[in-house]
Amino acid sequence: MKVLFFAAHPDDLDVFCQGTIWGLLARGHEIFQIYATKGEIGTPFADFRGERLGRIREREAREAARVFGIDQQNVIFLGFHDGSVKEKYTLDSINIFKHWIEMINPRVIFAPEADEASSYYRHPDHQHVGKMVREVCQLLSWKQPLLFYHSMKSNFYVRVKRKKTKDTREVHLSQWYLIPFDFARKIPVPIFRLSQNLVDGIYAIYAFRKGFKWVEPYRKIDF
Repeated sequence: MKVLFFAAHPDDLDVFCQGTIWGLLARGHEIFQIYATKGEIGTPFADFRGERLGRIREREAREAARVFGIDQQNVIFLGFHDGSVKEKYTLDSINIFKHWIEMINPRVIFAPEADEASSYYRHPDHQHVGKMVREVCQLLSWKQPLLFYHSMKSNFYVRVKRKKTKDTREVHLSQWYLIPFDFARKIPVPIFRLSQNLVDGIYAIYAFRKGFKWVEPYRKIDF
């Protein structure tokens, strides 16, 4: 079974969907990852922003895919500029998403929550990736499940292992450290660690409510 994951930035799937991906791979399913941007402005240091950081973050995403065991041909970058997805919410952009969905023809699609009011991670890039995916599904009269992650209206829960053989979040050094390229002086980025702890905390609450050890929650959309 082909499963397609959409994300706005190179670390999103490792933060929000990692356990789900591990579980699908363990069952023999084929995973595709499509990133709208390379996250090239995701640093407080202007010197690293732009193509330089984009190259680094693409390498990190591809290394995470290698850790998962995902074929590199299944890791796709659409080339939108980080922070510009909202402005690129056009028919041409929607057709790019449509092309990949039609070509891959997955049985299940995962994407960031499209509705701002329903999301606890209100980043416009995330929101508009979700909007374009949903719009394509509507255009195609999609009959397969669409699952939104980081949603406050979760209604579908994937039971996953809390401890993983390899945590692919650790691959994204450009996000974990304030000086990511000076490996002798790694200074943790408090905001990134805080946001990751927040996601873990939200998932722990859902797991407790459902009586499971650990889950990853999604909002399932049926068309």
